[in-house]
Amino acid sequence: MKASVAPPRGRLELALHLVALVVATCIAFWPALGAEFVNWDDRELLVENTAFRGFTAEHLRWMFTTTHMGPYQPLAWLSFALDHAVGGLDARVFHRTNLVLHAAGAIALYFLARRVLDDLLGRRAEGAPERAEASVRAFAAFVAALLFAVHPLRVESVARAPERRDVLSAPFFFLSLLAWWRYALAPVGGGRRAYALALAALVLSLSAKASAIVMPALLVLLDLGPLRDAARARGMRRIVLEKLPVFAIVVPFAWIAAVGQARDSTMIGAEIHGLATRVVQAFYSAWFYASRSLWPADLQPMHRMPAVERLLEPSYLIPTGVALALTVFAVARWRRLGAPAWAWCAYLVILSPVSGLAQSGAQLVADRYSYLACVPLALLAAWGIVAGLRRAPSAAWAVVLVVAGALAWRANALTRTWHDSWSLWRHALSVDADNDTALINLAVLELETAQTLADRGRARAMLLDARTHAARSAELHPDPRRFFNLAATHVKLADYDPEHGEDHVKRAVETADHARALAQRLGVRIEPKWGVIHAMALYYGARWEDALAIATETLRARPNDADLRRLSADVLGRLGRAKEALTLLEETAKLVPDEPLVWLDLSRAHERAGDPARATEAARKGLERATRAYGARAKELTWYVELAQRAGAR
Repeated sequence: MKASVAPPRGRLELALHLVALVVATCIAFWPALGAEFVNWDDRELLVENTAFRGFTAEHLRWMFTTTHMGPYQPLAWLSFALDHAVGGLDARVFHRTNLVLHAAGAIALYFLARRVLDDLLGRRAEGAPERAEASVRAFAAFVAALLFAVHPLRVESVARAPERRDVLSAPFFFLSLLAWWRYALAPVGGGRRAYALALAALVLSLSAKASAIVMPALLVLLDLGPLRDAARARGMRRIVLEKLPVFAIVVPFAWIAAVGQARDSTMIGAEIHGLATRVVQAFYSAWFYASRSLWPADLQPMHRMPAVERLLEPSYLIPTGVALALTVFAVARWRRLGAPAWAWCAYLVILSPVSGLAQSGAQLVADRYSYLACVPLALLAAWGIVAGLRRAPSAAWAVVLVVAGALAWRANALTRTWHDSWSLWRHALSVDADNDTALINLAVLELETAQTLADRGRARAMLLDARTHAARSAELHPDPRRFFNLAATHVKLADYDPEHGEDHVKRAVETADHARALAQRLGVRIEPKWGVIHAMALYYGARWEDALAIATETLRARPNDADLRRLSADVLGRLGRAKEALTLLEETAKLVPDEPLVWLDLSRAHERAGDPARATEAARKGLERATRAYGARAKELTWYVELAQRAGAR
């Protein structure tokens, strides 16, 4: 047997491994450092959410009690608050922290792998120098951490700012397992510090994300596998008692996670998704992440759940059967297979909360769900490479360099698609042209961008694209959000495509009415932004009373919405309630004083009320706000000329 796999020894070897690990991780995900927030959950969680921006008692209370948009993640909110304190809403700061935390997780996994692979690789070969065997195991740990760190399946967790919970929970998860491993191998009666550290790290991991609720099952699996001899030495009574505090920690977090998902209306009921299809989805998920670990193709932000009945088609049943067969084989040959059986079962245990057994959300699978689950597969791959190539160290290094280089190159390319919303959703559609999530998010992006374009021809073309994408999304997955956004495209097209204005107005009203009726039938809460769209559609359709009723209802949830207040004031004027309209505009100017159009409307209202002095004063304030907000580009806006004339500037 050759002397070693890696020439360096001791501390130098450790330093080289850690430096190489961090450098490789940075190369793989470097494009994330220049990425923007994207129009997925980033707005609701970070951009438009002010509740986490500070460290007052009120901010901290919110962070430690909220299940905003589903998950309970107080530690993640604290990290977001730190990012905001450092750089405000600079997306680069948030992405930088994600990358640093991912690298920290890779380092923590390296140290965990060194302990785990000592058992998986077994005793050193007869006659082999002890230092050489130590180097073999260190190299194996490096390979495991490297494969985990640079794999393209990690891209969503690292490059998507709100997925902080993945990269923050993982280091503590690995630390908890490492401490538990040390405790389990300590002499009987010892290891108390390691035990306490394992519990403390578990709490921190759960505070970032609930994925660590699998810890009790994982520890039992370890007692049946690589830690079997240590478990026997401790005895049944002790191995049961030592797990009780773990259960006591996990159960409250599991309960909070379930309640949070239920409140967010993301859980899918058993009446729709029964036991049989859930089992199919769970084993299909197991096949998906394992196969993508070997060949990371067709990765994208949203793998949509098909119609539940389609899960019983061969395209899903065959992969499910493969994963189920592997599971049965691993359990049946548990003792004989050893490491491969342990790794596969640990993979299933860690994956179980997000496998579909308790389905939450509209995804069949999600790349981010592989973050912790695929760690046993990375350990197994390292074990296989090193165990099979102990006598060929040069070949081992060559295989690792080629595989890791290819994975890092692919991860780097995929990270670039997360740079902004345009590149993200175009990439998703290049993978799946019928991805309804990508279609509707691209439609929203086109709708918003079109309204900022000075060239009305370009704006009209973009709005037509938005209409096409929104309509196709609603056709593929008819839900209220999609229909409301389709109505919004018709509302804007009524302005930008006047030749077909009447038809756009008619379609806007019909689609918005249908969306509201569908939401009520499905028991879906009408979101305030949907109410704004409906009120606008009714306004354009000259259904004044209905528009005012919807606007008034929506204002209860969005009292500072300037556009909604302006619409309500306009409708009040059309209904002959000019005094009420003027009062509402004056209130609005106090609530949102930096909105130029509010001052323009207020100027018009004062003029109609026969008060030219106050009309001019309001216009001047509006002109000042417009110049401050838009700079030189303000003069290109259609309403600027009227505002300037009213202010006496022209």
